[in-house]
Amino acid sequence: MTDEIAGYLNAAAIFLGLAWTLREGGFIRVEILYDRAVGRFKQALRWLIVLTATVFSALTLWVCTRQVIYAFDNDTRAVSVIETPEWIPQSAMVLGLAVLLLQLLAWIVDRVRRIP
Repeated sequence: MTDEIAGYLNAAAIFLGLAWTLREGGFIRVEILYDRAVGRFKQALRWLIVLTATVFSALTLWVCTRQVIYAFDNDTRAVSVIETPEWIPQSAMVLGLAVLLLQLLAWIVDRVRRIP
C-alpha cells in the first residue's frame, strides 16, 4: 500500500514540477548541436525545440486528459488493497502538463513580443 502511495506522490511531484523546472532552466538537454550553433541558426534551432516541445506537450495533455475522463467515467480503480480511483493520481499529471504548456506558451509570447 505504501509503495502505491509513494508512486503516486513521486509521479505528482515530477509532473507538477515540470513548468517550474522549465522556467528555472533546469531541464537536462542534449546540446551537441545546439551548443555549436551560432547566430540565426541557433535562434531558429531554439524556436524549433520550443515549438516541438509545445506540440508534444499539448498532445500528451490531450491524451492524458482523455485517460482521466475514461478512468472517471468507468470508475477504474487500482488493483491494490486501497483500490484508489485512478483518475485521482492521473489528475496530477494533467494539471502538471497544463501548467507546463502554459509556461511554454508564455515563453513563446514573451519572445514574439521582443521581435523588432
